[in-house]
Amino acid sequence: MNGQSVVQKWLICFQWGSTLAGLAFLVVAVSVSAYEWNFLRHASHATAVVSQFDEQLDTDRTPATVAYAPVFTFEIAGTTHVVHSGNGSNPRSFELGQRVPVLYDSTHPDHAQINSFGQEWGLALGFAIGGIAASTIGWAIYWMRLRTQRASFRPRSVEGGERFS
Repeated sequence: MNGQSVVQKWLICFQWGSTLAGLAFLVVAVSVSAYEWNFLRHASHATAVVSQFDEQLDTDRTPATVAYAPVFTFEIAGTTHVVHSGNGSNPRSFELGQRVPVLYDSTHPDHAQINSFGQEWGLALGFAIGGIAASTIGWAIYWMRLRTQRASFRPRSVEGGERFS
């Protein structure tokens, strides 16, 4: 790294940071997908009713926004289960009182989720998209630096005026 400008050093760090962060996100996406796939393979089915919404305040945005996570209720063998979904959206993905299909773990019925693409695969998809984006940025910086290095390479003359490449 000696002889390189501060910008070049920063680009190298950003390149590796983006690439490694992207790979980490992709590992998380694969892990979450494997967990979800296993859950879906063994899950039991029921019908639930959206009974309320939990408001999740997102203060990272300016202005702050609210996401609405559904709370749903379903009954198994005479026992009522109330589940608070961790996946919220704005606008709401479901209506109050709406009947929704749910999947649940028969050994732990409180481990349940609404049977919809976003509720099932949203987290894994988000990590996959983030991983692909970050890795692409890292690789783009690598190729940009490689092209710049190749373009700045000038063959030197040797004795006798011959050039080599």
